[in-house]
Amino acid sequence: MTRREASVALPGVRLEHNLRLIAHHTLDGAPNVGEGMAMKITGDGRRLLYVANENPPVAMSILDVTDPAAPELITQLPCEHDSVRGNSLALAGDILLLAKQVTAPGMTPAGFDLFDVSTPDQPEEVGFFDASGPHSVGTHFVSTFDGRYAHISTGAADFEPNDPRDYQFYMIVDISDPTAPHEVGRWWLPGQRKGDTEHIVRHEHIDFAFRVHHTLSYPERPDRAYLGYIDGGVVILDIADPNCRTRVSPPGSAPACASTTSETLSRPRRSGRSCRRPRPAREPAVSATSSSTTGASSAQRTGPTAGSTSSSTPAISRLTDRTTRE
Repeated sequence: MTRREASVALPGVRLEHNLRLIAHHTLDGAPNVGEGMAMKITGDGRRLLYVANENPPVAMSILDVTDPAAPELITQLPCEHDSVRGNSLALAGDILLLAKQVTAPGMTPAGFDLFDVSTPDQPEEVGFFDASGPHSVGTHFVSTFDGRYAHISTGAADFEPNDPRDYQFYMIVDISDPTAPHEVGRWWLPGQRKGDTEHIVRHEHIDFAFRVHHTLSYPERPDRAYLGYIDGGVVILDIADPNCRTRVSPPGSAPACASTTSETLSRPRRSGRSCRRPRPAREPAVSATSSSTTGASSAQRTGPTAGSTSSSTPAISRLTDRTTRE
């Protein structure tokens, strides 16, 4: 035990508070769920719960939870093979995204599926975003709040990390046409990619990874992206103004840490009992920029990859530099 650990009194663990288990479902033995869940209310008032399975042979399960005390398994979507998993999902309107992550770089399918769930209990695959590549295991986490842009943690065909553990970065994908999703912007931690001039100083005792895990943007702040960067701490990006390179959090406010920063959560600021009125929703600004390359400046990481169907790019300015400084 370190001196710091010995000086910190840890509180007791509270397992439950004002909670009561009312039901449980085994999903017919399908393993591990929880990183991706979404609810859809049907036209006839049913409540359907979509859950991503973290391990094969099942990629996603759909349950009817209209009666929360008696959940009913409706259907399950299988994985393509035993080396791919569903892991994460996101829902916006009638479009559902399902991550596909493989166990080794170069395998397929690696990216995310797009489903039409206008018939909620019969999802129909209408598109696929391919993120496979020689150094990519695909997409780990997907999110969308508007059904136009997906915010994902992923690898890509043209991304080679300096350290094989750092294989995921942040990407924005245009999903306005679910049949033809395409990349419109990306950001990675300076020093993470081969060819970067910056250098990541790794933690001496605990070194898990400097890669993004959780990628969120909220309707209250569509011009911000909130990233959990594991050993890199929390990163907040401006994704609205192509000329904005101002930090939105002061240096050191969410430093890199020798532990896992997995998820982020943003809450509207409260005043008394009422929430502050949210700012008017704004779409991420777009500008014509060139494709990102291995030697691109880390101060501005934007642009579609080769083969993209669009040259309009929501800009992603580097607002936080979470390299460790000792």
